[in-house]
Amino acid sequence: MAIALSLTLLAVLYSFSRLHLHNLRSQEKGMEVLARGRAAMVLMTRKVREAGYWPSTGGAPPSGCARIRTAAASQIRVQTDLNGNGTCSDANEDTTYTYDANTRIIQRSPGGAAVVTNVEIPAGNAFLTYYGQGSATPLTLPVADSRIIKRVRISFAVEVDEPTPYGKASGRKVRVALVSDVFFRNSE
Repeated sequence: MAIALSLTLLAVLYSFSRLHLHNLRSQEKGMEVLARGRAAMVLMTRKVREAGYWPSTGGAPPSGCARIRTAAASQIRVQTDLNGNGTCSDANEDTTYTYDANTRIIQRSPGGAAVVTNVEIPAGNAFLTYYGQGSATPLTLPVADSRIIKRVRISFAVEVDEPTPYGKASGRKVRVALVSDVFFRNSE
């Protein structure tokens, strides 16, 4: 009788420990996904926010430069003059972020490196949405004059398979959605 009770108690403790371990793995994976998504969002918002910085021309864009070169639902190309030499052609001064729905990757050019992988765009959102001064209504794409864009909303979700046996068997995902509104520091 005592052996049966001891074995039952051990089985209960083992089940509890195993369940707790799976929950910790799932939380760890969730934190990893959140950290990757936040790092990608910080890179993109920082680059978009600094777009249109023209120190050598007193705020006017140098010849051949524009704060926003491309404004599409899946791509943004921004320019700046970080080193103050009057051009926007040096490394890191002409940057494009592109979302590819087929590969589920957000890429940064120059360099072509994946900023973040396993990306989904939340239902009802676009990867990039553009707004005019003080407006809550998105601008219609394509925007004829990019100088009217005063705010960019970046929206994406990162997801990976849930690491628990139950999550793997059912196809569940650990998903983190991120949204950031970026207001330009520099106006054209």
